[in-house]
Amino acid sequence: MEAKKTTKKNTFGIVAMVTAGVAILIGIVAAIVFLVGGQAKTRDGSIVEFSFGHGGGMSGDVQYTLKRQDNLALLSINRTGALYDKGGNVEKTVDGKYLDRLADIINENEVAKWDGFDKSAHGILDGGGFVLKVTYDDEKTIEAHGYMMFPDNYAVVSDKFEELFSEIENL
Repeated sequence: MEAKKTTKKNTFGIVAMVTAGVAILIGIVAAIVFLVGGQAKTRDGSIVEFSFGHGGGMSGDVQYTLKRQDNLALLSINRTGALYDKGGNVEKTVDGKYLDRLADIINENEVAKWDGFDKSAHGILDGGGFVLKVTYDDEKTIEAHGYMMFPDNYAVVSDKFEELFSEIENL
């Protein structure tokens, strides 16, 4: 009888230790996912170069680039295709604060989650796509591109980028 009680106590102790170990492991994994996930939503530091292009096929393409130069930024807008025949290309120097406004858009909309996005729909010959590259002063980047496939909230963010670049272009 005594042997059965000892065996039950040992079995219970082993089960309790294994359960505690699994709970600790789950806690550690959850903490890592939370910490890494939290870092992936925003980027610290200042943007030194921003490049965003979109369009496709016969309709045309537009590429926006803003590159920091001390307290200023060099703006470059390159347009090609039928939709942009009237718009032309733009190159001018603007206030560097526009890079900070881009950082606000990126952080408010968690664009850092896009980093590494690389998806394409196959079999579509005349679709649209995008390319994004953001470089920070700590040399971290956000890079994403897609063809007929887009990350979450792409349309909202793309519209915000367009609005800001339209404002900058019309200074």
